Amino acid sequence: MEVQSREHTNPGHATAAVRPEPAPQEWKRTMWLLWICLFLTSAGITMVVPFLAIYVQELGVTDVKEAAVWASVIFAVNHVVIALMSPFWGKISDRYGQKRLIVLSGIAMGLVMAAMGFALIPLHLLALRIVFGLANAVFPAAQTMLSIQTPKEHIGHAVGTVQTGNMLGQLLGPLIGGVLAEAFGMRSSFFITGACLTAAALLVLILCREQRVAGSGATVRKSAAPVTFKRMISESPVLLQLMLCGFLMSASLQSISPILPLYLKMLNVTEQLSLISGLMFAAQGLGMMIASPVLGRLGDRIGHGRILIASVIVMGILHVPQALIQDPWSLLVARFLTGISIGGLITSVMSLMRHLTPLELQGTAQGYNSSFNSVGNVSGALLGGLLVSQVGIAAVFYLLTALFLIYTLVLLRYRPALRCDAPLASTS
Repeated sequence: MEVQSREHTNPGHATAAVRPEPAPQEWKRTMWLLWICLFLTSAGITMVVPFLAIYVQELGVTDVKEAAVWASVIFAVNHVVIALMSPFWGKISDRYGQKRLIVLSGIAMGLVMAAMGFALIPLHLLALRIVFGLANAVFPAAQTMLSIQTPKEHIGHAVGTVQTGNMLGQLLGPLIGGVLAEAFGMRSSFFITGACLTAAALLVLILCREQRVAGSGATVRKSAAPVTFKRMISESPVLLQLMLCGFLMSASLQSISPILPLYLKMLNVTEQLSLISGLMFAAQGLGMMIASPVLGRLGDRIGHGRILIASVIVMGILHVPQALIQDPWSLLVARFLTGISIGGLITSVMSLMRHLTPLELQGTAQGYNSSFNSVGNVSGALLGGLLVSQVGIAAVFYLLTALFLIYTLVLLRYRPALRCDAPLASTS
């Protein structure tokens, strides 16, 4: 079902976007369907993480160090490919619609994930992970659909709520994957994971009612002066700063996550190291889940720019005590508070992008944002490992503090544009 009405973008743009006219509370239905979709997708993707290195050994790599290298490359290549492909998929979603892309991407990811269960050598697994990254368009497409179909005055609430599904999937995925691997074997886990990804796609196909934006696709291409992403960035540089925030946030997470077990050892955690490491990640995820919907609704009331700046400042400050902490339980509290800040960052960035981006370019903007996040994931992991090997773990925390505080000064320059009445924002 496709119904349409007009939502005008900045008068300087050549074409006016046409906003869907949803039925009362239809956006809430879409929000909860996408919550389920992203939960299943996130859980499915992370189910294989706990046993990836062990699976590589099962494929014939007996040396532990060599297996670790293979596992790292297989894991990282997915982020590299996503970084390269996300802008392309964003443009495709603007042209042909988000629902179609979510369904095709989800089914393709499910088939590729299931095929990993038939891998015979590590090279097969690496090749399939590359194909998996090529097909991974669910997240930016889902975020774009949510942005387009949610009224602006509720975008923070919607984004924050859907993020809880994403986070819950990431938290429970490794646990579910470990249980499935123990119960049915590692190869069977890939088949079950593929089924989860396919189920998420079919859910959207059957139940989601997409409300297409006229003014996208052919309409925009026929315009005398079409709005391009490059032009949008040049007219509103703050959009690039929001994507840089995503990069910085992802880099900070991945620079710390791999070294947390080592840091816990430095804090004299010798027993149940894996369990306590898991608790650190769970505390951070719990903070994100709690904060995202709360700060999203608060941003709808007081402005998402304020939430963003406050979250960046708190994020920077919180890394200082983490470098000085002497016991694991204080670190647990610090990671929980960090999760709250991350929840504020994610929700405010996505909400502001909705306000500052013309409807016909929502997919393109989300695609580039996803690309920045993926580059941050890879860069953070490499930078964290390099710093730890050269100057120690504490240096990672201090560097992140400096980066976030410098980024705060940059954001303050764009404070007027972060208001809801910024030049590119439009009324609902």
